[in-house]
Amino acid sequence: MLLDKQSAMNTTTLGASNSNFNPSEDCAIDAATAARRQSNIQFMLETLTVDDIPARLDAWLRKFDRAQNIEIKNGALLGLNDMHVIGMSLCSQLHFLNPPAYTNFDIEYVYRQLPRLRVHSCRLQEMSWDCIQDVLTAIQLEIKTFMQQGEKECFAQIDIGEMLICIMCRAGFFIAHKWPCAQSAQKLDYVDVYDDAMHIANHAIAQFLDCLHAIAGVAQMLVRQIYVPSVEHLKQQVEQRKAVAETGETGTDDKQPCRVLSMYEKICSEISEHHREVTLDNFYEQSMVSDLYPGSITQYKHRHQAVFHSISQVVYFNWPAYARKKQSSFAELMQQRQYTNLVPLLCEMYPDIPVLYEHTGALFADCHAQHTLAWVCIAGYWTIVHNVTGCYYNQDPILTLSYALVQQEQHDEHVA
Repeated sequence: MLLDKQSAMNTTTLGASNSNFNPSEDCAIDAATAARRQSNIQFMLETLTVDDIPARLDAWLRKFDRAQNIEIKNGALLGLNDMHVIGMSLCSQLHFLNPPAYTNFDIEYVYRQLPRLRVHSCRLQEMSWDCIQDVLTAIQLEIKTFMQQGEKECFAQIDIGEMLICIMCRAGFFIAHKWPCAQSAQKLDYVDVYDDAMHIANHAIAQFLDCLHAIAGVAQMLVRQIYVPSVEHLKQQVEQRKAVAETGETGTDDKQPCRVLSMYEKICSEISEHHREVTLDNFYEQSMVSDLYPGSITQYKHRHQAVFHSISQVVYFNWPAYARKKQSSFAELMQQRQYTNLVPLLCEMYPDIPVLYEHTGALFADCHAQHTLAWVCIAGYWTIVHNVTGCYYNQDPILTLSYALVQQEQHDEHVA
């Protein structure tokens, strides 16, 4: 059961209208999940201050599932899910808060760094709803060019977090206020509500927030992931530990580098051509997901929910002439160490570790709670998530997996 749609459009009544929200009416979830959902919703409806923004954004990204089906209410397709409605509320709260980061934001500075993002010349604070959608779409299409996973850290040419918050602030203006211009009814993004007053149509807001939620989730993942030391660095740590032991001095008793290297060598020795041959279908799927833009799968799913069943639908919707990638030879993929090529083989070796995409629970806390370890692939950005200790990344996926498996072992030993 969704929050009341009309209340979501007006933050002055949102908290009151949802104080009687009863998640137990939703027979599809158990009591514990319903209670957690209620708690998350109430947290998101609390009065927002500037200091609260990071925690509130984090809760929206991790505790509300972008992949949840849009719902049917009173026999009609509402076009929204919990993430959308809470996202609308958050945007509206940000608009009324009007934080200094938004009032002082200079989009011309962003354009100077990334000229391809310039789709309109006006200030972000003065953009129309169409303009703000265009800016977000430009970020979606260009994000792979200005935000990359490096060897030791994430590289981004702009402060993507600040820009997304400012986009939400501006979008909140349109979400919180009805459109005064009746001629806007001729445009697909608006519907007639009462007495020729206009507001954004549900499907337009759903597409906008699907995109924004996915991009923000990826950005947060890249900032928070722990970068795994290289094989060479791990070997140096082992040698330093041996040197200290030989002198008789008391040194660190950290055996993690040795265990990671041992796991790494084990996987490298056991992976084979057989794993490549039996995982071609998984490779094709993961390569298509990697080629897509963040948010595009969820947008397609919610736009065509009744018929969505395959990643290939999204790919050919975006690129009708798309040519499927070809898997590398075993020798090449072991040399190049690309995630898209190697993860299918690693999943065959460790089938209990799933690969989660943006539409199957990636970065959603409740989903990750069900898996001790899980790969995450969103638009070619990769990480492996331990549901307690965090997410890990190295440019070599075998080393990433080795490190995560050792982390899992050490966590289990500590708990025991």
